[in-house]
Amino acid sequence: MSLEETLDILPFLYTKEIYAIEESAQQYHFAPLEEPALKPVELLILFHNETVRRMNDDELDVIDRLIGKISIPRNAVMLMNSAQDGLNFPWIKTHLSPKNIIAFGTTPDQIGLNLEAPQNLVLPFYGFQIVFTQSILRVDRNPQLKKQIWSNAILKMFNARKVK
Repeated sequence: MSLEETLDILPFLYTKEIYAIEESAQQYHFAPLEEPALKPVELLILFHNETVRRMNDDELDVIDRLIGKISIPRNAVMLMNSAQDGLNFPWIKTHLSPKNIIAFGTTPDQIGLNLEAPQNLVLPFYGFQIVFTQSILRVDRNPQLKKQIWSNAILKMFNARKVK
């Protein structure tokens, strides 16, 4: 098979659209990853939107502020839409193995987990730390909810890291 033929069939072989955030970017932007397992994923941020594949600028601004406060390199963060492509936890575990997962607007059943998880608290699960919460903008627009998630989840999730 020629290189051209191989490149033509790649979109049919890879059905999950995954994005990493470039370290050198002034603002977040989506960069498709060909082989996600090649980069360690320290933080996976899930969001759930059935109508669009990517976050809008307001959502990205919230993520940018969050990542800035916990001092994670942008290239160790991955964003995925849990509503797209039948994303599930076994796939996440096998292909990404993130240390931490923040699931904005995503419920456990939407990623194939049959469990009841507390909202806005860290859930230790098979060596991962997962936080299930409301949508990104709902969290950002509710100061009490934002404070609750920050103190009950984010600070505990990144306790070994210096938080700004």
